[in-house]
Amino acid sequence: MSTLYFVDNPGNLPLGDDPHWLEQLAEQAGISDKLLLIGFADDDLVAIRRRLASVLAEATMLSVTRETQDRLDTLDPELCRLAIQGVVAGLAPADIEYHGHAGQILRDWLLTLAPPGRAVGVSGRRLRLAFVSPFPPEPTGIADYSAELLPYLAEHYEITLITSQPKVADTLLKSALPGHRPLRLPAHCPRFRSGALPRSATRHITHGSSTCCVIIRVSWYCTMSFSSDAVWWLQESRVWPDALRRQLFSDHGFPAVIALEDRPPRREAGSAREKYSRGPEQYPVNGFVTREAAGLIVHSAFARDLDRRWRADAFREPAAVIPHLRELPPVTDETDRAAARAELGIAEDVRLIASFGGISAKKLSDVLVEAFLEGPLATRKDLQLVLVGARPGGEFGSRLARQLRDHAGAARITITDYVDRRHYRLWLQATDIAVQLRQESRGESSGAIFDAMASGLALVANAHGSSAELPDEALVKLPDHVSAADLGDTLNQLVDDSARCRALGQVARHYVARHLDPSRVARAYANAIEGFAADSLRHRRDACLDSLAANSALRRADDEALMAASRALVELDTTSLTQPPRILFDVSTIAWHDLKTGIERVTRRLADQLLRHPPAGWRVELIHWGGDDFHLSRSFASAQLGIDPPAPDRPCEAREGDIYVSVEWAPPLLEQAGHFLKRMRARGVRCYFTVHDLLPLYLPDCFPEGTSTTMRRWFNGIAELADGITCVSAQVAGDVRHELQALPLEYRPWVRHFHLGADFSASSAAIHQLSEEEQKTLQAINGSLGATLLMVGTMEPRKGHRQVLDALERCWHRKMPLNLVIVGKQGWEVEDLATRLAHHPRRGHQLFWVEGASDALLEQLYSDSDCLVAASRGEGFGLPLIEAAHHGIPILARDIAVFREVAGGYAVYFVAETAEQLATELEDWYRRWVVGEIRGSDGMPSQTWSQSAEQWLAPILADQHRPLAVAQPQGEQA
Repeated sequence: MSTLYFVDNPGNLPLGDDPHWLEQLAEQAGISDKLLLIGFADDDLVAIRRRLASVLAEATMLSVTRETQDRLDTLDPELCRLAIQGVVAGLAPADIEYHGHAGQILRDWLLTLAPPGRAVGVSGRRLRLAFVSPFPPEPTGIADYSAELLPYLAEHYEITLITSQPKVADTLLKSALPGHRPLRLPAHCPRFRSGALPRSATRHITHGSSTCCVIIRVSWYCTMSFSSDAVWWLQESRVWPDALRRQLFSDHGFPAVIALEDRPPRREAGSAREKYSRGPEQYPVNGFVTREAAGLIVHSAFARDLDRRWRADAFREPAAVIPHLRELPPVTDETDRAAARAELGIAEDVRLIASFGGISAKKLSDVLVEAFLEGPLATRKDLQLVLVGARPGGEFGSRLARQLRDHAGAARITITDYVDRRHYRLWLQATDIAVQLRQESRGESSGAIFDAMASGLALVANAHGSSAELPDEALVKLPDHVSAADLGDTLNQLVDDSARCRALGQVARHYVARHLDPSRVARAYANAIEGFAADSLRHRRDACLDSLAANSALRRADDEALMAASRALVELDTTSLTQPPRILFDVSTIAWHDLKTGIERVTRRLADQLLRHPPAGWRVELIHWGGDDFHLSRSFASAQLGIDPPAPDRPCEAREGDIYVSVEWAPPLLEQAGHFLKRMRARGVRCYFTVHDLLPLYLPDCFPEGTSTTMRRWFNGIAELADGITCVSAQVAGDVRHELQALPLEYRPWVRHFHLGADFSASSAAIHQLSEEEQKTLQAINGSLGATLLMVGTMEPRKGHRQVLDALERCWHRKMPLNLVIVGKQGWEVEDLATRLAHHPRRGHQLFWVEGASDALLEQLYSDSDCLVAASRGEGFGLPLIEAAHHGIPILARDIAVFREVAGGYAVYFVAETAEQLATELEDWYRRWVVGEIRGSDGMPSQTWSQSAEQWLAPILADQHRPLAVAQPQGEQA
């Protein structure tokens, strides 16, 4: 039982005027209850959500914004009631409770609402069913299944066939639907949908991965499949250009598109595991059907669980599990068996092993052939193997052909190529043992298995997918990952045990008769369809729209009122499908202008990791501020990934359950978009920010004038918005907590820290990526005698470049063989230092300044240098220390807390305040380095960017409700 709590605030009074109802609600509400708030300001909505976050599920706290409330107040009360009734219908509560904030009297039209009732069928009229599927003579198992189901389904519905085929078999029309002609696509479908019967009296069903349903997209109830082959066919036939890429992105985002980009040209892969576990085939592309469906029908618990893995709505509106039907043919007696063998050319004394259906790596056809040609079956002349199916093409077909061509026993193996239904039955009658193997199932059930069981054959199958659900006594069930040796041993035992074969066949027929009876299955179809019609979200949405369409107030409304009603309905819609929650990763600063500083580098690295490896159940979108709204940055993300954009940029419609994250220091962004972020937060979007440092507050003299004030304003802004703040070091996290304590905040965000990462390719590979100019620079540096000291980072006052150069000049004066390489662009307030470096007499032989080093050159400089000098007076983290440790070079660092946090005992620290003191430290370091007393940084704890991204994201995800569906391939789950 669930309750919908209405809290109305018609006078727009602040929450502080009456906080008692909120506390009472926090005590009495349960996780399945819902809350609808009308008339509260954004700040109050944020406070309410934070208070109830641990009580109610985030997606069930709904709010009507002031703007929408104003629209509703101008409408006819009946329209207002119908608009809110749509919310009630979408949430489907069992009870409603009303509360007036601060004792206010509720709006009159609210009190007329009631929980939605169960749908009632149309009396006195037979329901009509549109059946979209391939039909015979199409050579597919789905076509045959549809032909078998239709006569029994016709007992419950008036059926209309919808097809794009030029011809449907006369036998189907005469036996299943006498006097009926199918409707052709696409012209007749709109006429069918707008027929004389009301919508509630009409049902649509699409069966399998039919291309028909792709074209018309009108399905109400459908059987589930991955549909990738159907979508690929539509793309290749130019019916739907770029279909696979577009649908993969629509359903799964960038990881699926990357899988498509990285795969080899489409052909039969060497193994099904290779094809279906690493390529785009691992992703279902059936969203164009499932998003339009009121319900799904699957044939096994395995398929139901697979649906739950990928479809978030599978938990709110689960698929119906209905067995795969099979008519029980007459018992094959010896006369029938002999006649079938005679027609097929099979000797009476041969023990015939057969496999039915597709011949492919996915069906483990090569394993069966190997089991027959090797091991105990190889020497038996009384055995014959037949593969009843089309001869495979592609790489697998070539490999299978070589396997047969190179073996003397191949003469006892027959591949039939495609056979018609009559010859298919003859092979069933002639066979002694059926072998049906499978791997990498994507939810399908094998009709060939049920054909073999219905025919009373001894069946050997592996426990994979839906086959694992069959009763053990009805077949010989091998392990999921079956080997050719085990299969050969099993078959060798079975061919000599006729009694066991007969017993298995009898149990199998009994199972088919009891559980797969077509009348029983068709009745289950009808019950499932009517259950969907009564309870599904889509039905409730349609009922609400029908009520609106029939409402007299709507017909009287002028254009302005209609527009206001439409906007309110869109904002209040609770009948749309559950969408995967999204991580909205803000890249506004680098999308506007990438300064290529350390913070921008971190932003790019974390964005890249998230796009390629989103957490289970989440979708990742990069966004940027467009001046009036946030926009999805598909083009920027695609450039980051090195692929063509799979979809255009468009405004980002943030929704409840999404999270907004920013890892940039972006004061201009917060000034422009702060109000919009507050509105997003009020609608249920949680916000998280990353602080790299607060140095302008503690070292104001090291930054341009006004930077400290800007930092303070930015920090105060994110402190009000943030649910959580991540920091790049424990040192920064301590600073943030200190600053938060000084702010008068009603709610303080949590604070966690993580460490940055670094990834490097091999130095030998990097050297070949250097430009000619970079190679000359590297040669000059490596040609200098003595120890080479490296400084990495933007040249600015706090980094210590001036002190290091002053100290080196003293060392050079004392004939110390030290070289200095500075890598970093010119920052602020260092014009005199830049001029000094540019005209220094030692530049080019003991002093080098590289302003725009490529990643390849930087990596090589780390590798070739003798020491990293980190002289900064203050840092948030100190990424060059991690980069130096990847190459194991010594580190000489200023003794500040964050450097000790990052480098620990793997660095030598100095406390020099003057150039002379630092020169003394450098001379001492050099003498110890010459005699081998300086420790390298090998072994210093560090992490990759992948590990860094995981550490950064962990506390953010821990703050969320767990997504309903994993929505990832099995091997990708974190």
